[in-house]
Formats: sequence, C-alpha cells, structure tokens
Amino acid sequence: MKTLLFILLSVFTLSCTNKISIIENQPFYSVLEEAKNNNKPVFLLIGGGRNCTPCIEFQKELRNSKLLRKYKDRFIFYNCNVNTPQHSFVHKILLPFTIPNYYLIKGDGSVLSFSFHPLDEERIDFELSSFLEGNTLHYEKHPNFPLATDSLLQMQSLLIGANLSMLTQEYQNALQQINQSIAIHPYFYNNFLKYKIYSKLKDTAHTDSLARIAYQYINTESNQPVVFEEEIKELESVVPALKQQKSRIEVFHSGIDCGKIKSGSKQSYRIKFSNKGNYPIVILDVTRTCGCIQPEWSNTPVKQNDTGSITVSFHAETPGKFEQKIKIYSNAINSPNTIKLYGVIY
Repeated sequence: MKTLLFILLSVFTLSCTNKISIIENQPFYSVLEEAKNNNKPVFLLIGGGRNCTPCIEFQKELRNSKLLRKYKDRFIFYNCNVNTPQHSFVHKILLPFTIPNYYLIKGDGSVLSFSFHPLDEERIDFELSSFLEGNTLHYEKHPNFPLATDSLLQMQSLLIGANLSMLTQEYQNALQQINQSIAIHPYFYNNFLKYKIYSKLKDTAHTDSLARIAYQYINTESNQPVVFEEEIKELESVVPALKQQKSRIEVFHSGIDCGKIKSGSKQSYRIKFSNKGNYPIVILDVTRTCGCIQPEWSNTPVKQNDTGSITVSFHAETPGKFEQKIKIYSNAINSPNTIKLYGVIY
C-alpha cells in the first residue's frame, strides 16, 4: 500500500512539475517587479482575451511545447490581455504588428525585442536562445513606426517607465521620460500622455495647445483611430473645434522624371507639398518600393497655406529603365499620396 501511494505521489508531482504555468490575470508592473527581483526577462505574450481565437490557440500550443520546460528558469512567461482597461496602455505603447505577438522586456521596463514573424515554436526557440547567447536580433522596420529598431525600443522603454511614473503620481519624472520619447519620435500616444500630465496638474494654460498637438498625429490610414478611440474622444471633448479641423495635402509632383543616371551614382530630389486645409499637416511616414530610395522629412507641423518638402535620395544600381513608388502618409484627410520616380540607369 505504501509503495502504491509513493508511486501515485511521484506521478502527481512529476505532472505538476512538467506543467509550467504562464502568468495570467496579474498586473503588468507587478510581473515586471517579479522579473526584476528574480533577474529574469519577461516573455510578454500580447493577447486579446477569450474573444481572440488565435491567441487561445497559440497559448495552447505554447503550453504543450518544449519551450516552457526549456526556458522556465531563464524567462518569466506572462500573458497580457491588452483588450482590458487595465492593460490597454501596453497596446497603445507597443502597437504590436499582430495579435497574438510577443516581446522580451526586462524587469526595469526596457523593451529588448519584438516579434515580426508568424509565431511558431521553432522561430521562438531560435530567438530566445539567440538572446541568451547575447546575439542581437535584427528586424525589418516595424510597420507602425518609421524608426530604426534600436530607437523604437528605446522610445517604448521610456513610455513604459513614464506610464508607471504617472500611476505613482510622479508627474515630473513622467514628463521628462515622455519628452525624451518625443525627441526620438513624436506620435499620437506620447503627445497624448504629455497632454494628460498637464491635465492632471490642472495646467489649463497648456492643455488646449497640447491637445491640438496630439490630435495632429492621428494617422487615419492605420488602425490608430480604433486603438486610440477613447483618447481621441477625450481630446475632442476638451477642444470641440478639433472635429471641424482638417488638413489637406497638395503634392506638387505626381511623378519625378530622373532622366538618365549613371550606375553607382546617388541623386537627391525634393518633393514639395502645401497645406490646403485648415489644420497643420504632419508627415507621419514615407514608404518606398525599393531600399535604393532613402526619404528624409521633418516632424514639424506645416501650417495652413505653408509649404513643406520631403527629400529622397536615389542610389542608381542595375542598368536599365526603372520605376519606383513613394507613398507619403500624413494626418491629411486625403492621405496617403503616391509619387513615382522613373528614368533610365546606364
């Protein structure tokens, strides 16, 4: 009898040991605190709750995979439902490429990496082992941010820290972190958080102007109006006139004839535009069909009836005729705008 009990107890203990849990229903910052105390990074699974079928399926695959057993002593696995009010800020800071998705984050809030590819066991295993070996993971540009990866991760880390400072009412510290993030790249949410701090400080001399600035960075061509629906409504309630304020961009060129270009040379062109609306224009992103084109632009808003420009550098490579496209994204109601570059390389 004692032998049978020992065997049953051993089997039960083994099954409990093999079933490594994923932390759920725990506040984001308390998980970071646990990670900090245990000197482990967090494998942050961005999920969408019970209504997200792909999220549920991926969690099931993750639980049944070898990953949890292999890395249980090196990472804290945490499922964060970003569709809850408690954790919606995580979605608004990271703007993940897809949901489900995962990020690696240190206990101090530093964002270490994000996933750009479909989630599968083999790829995650490779990325986690590469991270532990000290290898830098290189990604393509994040579709929601026109930034190099290092700058993007730094900006997001600052906003995670700023959000915690706001929760603990350390507003001056939060403001410093937000200003640093805006210096890296201004977008809707870091400008909204800046407005929010001045609002909590009851600084009415700044709240209206900051609300207007944040409103300029709404990209209507992305999923931002859905993600930031509550924030947009708040700004429109503070400054009702925002609803009527629209910018319209007029690009002076539909195409640029580059003529004949010598192979191996580099040419620069300016794409000029004007603001024909009644609200400042902000260029949010410029995409192109070829890595041979490098765009540069200013984040400074272009006022009504003023003009701005985007500089594009073209590196001539393969001889022959070419035609490439540039797409300009802005907060204008007629965004995006497409420009063609064409010519002959000899």
